[in-house]
Amino acid sequence: MSDGLDANNMPPGTAAHGWLAIGGERIEGGWRYPERNAQGERIGTLTRWDAPAEGQPRYTAAKGGKRGLIFPADGLPAYSGTSLRDPILVAEGASDTACLHTFAFTAVGAPMAGRGGDELAALLRDRHVVLIGDNDTAGRKSVESLCAALVGVCDSVRFTFPPDGHKDLRSWVADGGAGDADIARLIEEAQNYMPPATATPERPPVPEFVPFPTDALPKAAADLVRAGADSLQVDPGMLGPLALAAMASAVGNSRTIALHASWHEPSVLWVAVVAPSGSGKSPALELVTRPAERRDAAALREHKEALKQHAVEVAQHEKAMRGWERGSGKGNLTATPPTAPEAPVCDRHLTNDTTLEGLAAMLAASPRGLLLACDELAAWFGSFGRYAANGRAAGEASRWLPLHRASSLRVDRRTAPPLLVERAAVCIAGMIQPSVLAAALTGTDFDSGLVARLLLSMPPIPTRRWQPGGIPPMVERKYSAMVEKLYALELDEDPHGTAVPRALSLDEQASHLWADFYNSLNANMAGQDERARAMMAKIECAAARLALVVHLGRVAACEGAITGVVDADSMERGIRLANWFRREAERTYLRLAEGDDDREARQLLDIVRRKGGSVSGRELVQSSRKVKTVKDAEAALSRLVDAGHGQWVYLPQRGPGAPKARRFVLPGASGDPVYRTPAGAAANGDSVCVDGVDTSASTPAGGAA
Repeated sequence: MSDGLDANNMPPGTAAHGWLAIGGERIEGGWRYPERNAQGERIGTLTRWDAPAEGQPRYTAAKGGKRGLIFPADGLPAYSGTSLRDPILVAEGASDTACLHTFAFTAVGAPMAGRGGDELAALLRDRHVVLIGDNDTAGRKSVESLCAALVGVCDSVRFTFPPDGHKDLRSWVADGGAGDADIARLIEEAQNYMPPATATPERPPVPEFVPFPTDALPKAAADLVRAGADSLQVDPGMLGPLALAAMASAVGNSRTIALHASWHEPSVLWVAVVAPSGSGKSPALELVTRPAERRDAAALREHKEALKQHAVEVAQHEKAMRGWERGSGKGNLTATPPTAPEAPVCDRHLTNDTTLEGLAAMLAASPRGLLLACDELAAWFGSFGRYAANGRAAGEASRWLPLHRASSLRVDRRTAPPLLVERAAVCIAGMIQPSVLAAALTGTDFDSGLVARLLLSMPPIPTRRWQPGGIPPMVERKYSAMVEKLYALELDEDPHGTAVPRALSLDEQASHLWADFYNSLNANMAGQDERARAMMAKIECAAARLALVVHLGRVAACEGAITGVVDADSMERGIRLANWFRREAERTYLRLAEGDDDREARQLLDIVRRKGGSVSGRELVQSSRKVKTVKDAEAALSRLVDAGHGQWVYLPQRGPGAPKARRFVLPGASGDPVYRTPAGAAANGDSVCVDGVDTSASTPAGGAA
C-alpha cells in the first residue's frame, strides 16, 4: 500500500468506479483523468499523484492543458427541472467528485479557486445546483465566487461544506465513515446563496403599492369599484378614492360625526388621484359621479321651466309696477308697490369651477354642498396664482382651507353685495399629473397646508386590453340607489330656521377604536419631519370622516348599520382606509421627491424584479421605452452596479472570439432567495408602461418577485 492510499490502493473515501465514472485511468503512481469544457470536449488532462515528493504538487496538468471541468464524457443526465431534492452537485477537484460518484450522486468537478465559473454556468444553466466546498478559508472563498457566477443562470444555487473537523468531502467519508445517507442529509440542509447586501441608500426606498382595501367600502360601492376597474381597466386604487369623495359630497352638510361634545368632523373629503395622461382618469371620474350628473341634469331641466315661469311673473310685475306708478302720480302715496318675483335658483351638486367666487355663488343656492370634480386638478392649483399681479397669490391657497372644515366662506364682489356662505362644504374628486403635484410639494401650496389635506392615491397603471361587455347594469343601479339615499338625508334646523347638520355619535366600541387609533397615530408623529407630521394630522381627521361616510353608505344600502350612531364596524373600516391613505401619501411623497438618477434607478429595478431578478442589456432594451440600444442598457445597468443595487454575472462565450455576455443580477431578497433567469428575453404582452418603462407583471416560476 502506498502512502495516501487505502487498503484497496485507492485514495481514501473513493472507489475505482468513482474514478472511472469521470473518465479516469490508473497509471503508475497516480490517476489521470480528462478535463472538459461545457460542450464535453476534452481540453486538458490532470494527474493526481498518490504520494508526491516533498515540495511537489498533488496535481499536475499536462503540457498545454487547461483547467476545465470534470464530468463523464457522455455528459450529465437529462434534466427535468422539477426537483430541488435532486440537484447537480459541484465539488472541488477530482477526488471529491469521484467520491460523490462512488455513492451514485450526479456531480461535476470544478477547478475552484474562483475559476471555472464561465464553463460551469454554460454546463449547468437552468439546473438546481449545490456546491460542496472545502471546509477552509480558501474553499469558502471559492464557493462564494462560483455561487456569484451561477446566480441568475441556474434555477437555484445552494452551498454547503463538510462538518467541522473535516477538510473536504473525501476526508469526511474516509475519516468519519460517512455514507450516502450522510451526504444526502448534507445536501438537504444546504443554504440558498444570497449575494452580499448592498449599502443602504441615503434616501429610503419607495414602498411598493398596497392594493386599495375595496372591502372597506359599503358593498354597493365595492361592487361598482371592482366591476368598474375590470371594465375600464384601471386599478381599484383609482376608482375607490373617487367613489368615497362622491359619497361624501352626497352626504354633504346633512351629517357630521361627533368625536366628543366639541369636536365634530364634517363629511368633506379631498381626494387626488395621481396619474399620467391617458390612464383612464376621465371615464373613472365619470362613473362615480354619474348620480350627481343625473341630479344636476334634472335640476337644470326644472330650472329652465322655472325660468320660463319667472319670465311670465316678471312681465306681470312690470305691468303691475306701471299701474302702481300711474297711481302714485295721482297722489296715491299710501299704496304699496308690488313685490318683485324672486329669480329661481338652480340646485347644484357637481361643478368643475375652481374659483372661489363661482363656488360661493353656487353654494349659496345649494346649502348641502358641492363636489368639485376635475379630471385635471392642474387648473385648481393654477387658480392659486391667478391674482399674482396684485399680490393675492400667496394667500389664495389658504382661502381654500376653511372649505375643508365646511366653515364659512365670504367673497367680496365688485358689482354686488358681499356673499357669505355659512357652511361651505366642498368635496374634491380630482386627478392630477405627477409633475403638477411634485411642483406643489415644494412650493407655497404645501407650506399653506393645502396639499397635506389631500387624500392621495398613486395606483399602478395596468395594460389596457379590449374587454367585451361592461359594468353590469344592476351593479351601477345599486350604487346609484345608495348615493340617492345619501342625497335624501335631510338637514336639521336651528332655532333661527338655519339649516344645520345632524351629528352622529360613536357607540362604545367605536369610541375605543377611535381612541386607540388617535393615540397610536399621535405617538408615531414624534420624530417625523414637518411634511409627515402635517399629513398625519390630517389623516387623523380623515379617519373619522371616512368612518362617517362608510357608515351612512352602509345604512343607505341596508347593510345592517345602526342609523343613529356610528358603529365599530364602520369605524374599523374608516381607520383601515385612513391608514391606507397615509401609506399612499408617504409613498407618493417619496416617489415625487426622487431626483433624475433615483427615478431612473427605480424604474430599471422595477423591470429587473419583474423579469425574475436578472436581466441582460438586450432584454432591457426590449422591456423599456426609454433605453434604445444595448450600449445604453449596459451603461444604465452599470450605474446600478456602481450604486450597489446589484452585480454583473459573466456568462460563457458562445464561440471563439465572441464577446463575453453578462447579466445584471439583483441582491438576494429576504423570503425568496432563489434566483432564476427569465425564460424569454422579449417583453411579453402582459407588460405595463409606467413613466415610460415597461414593467412586466409576469414572474417566472421560482423567480424572485
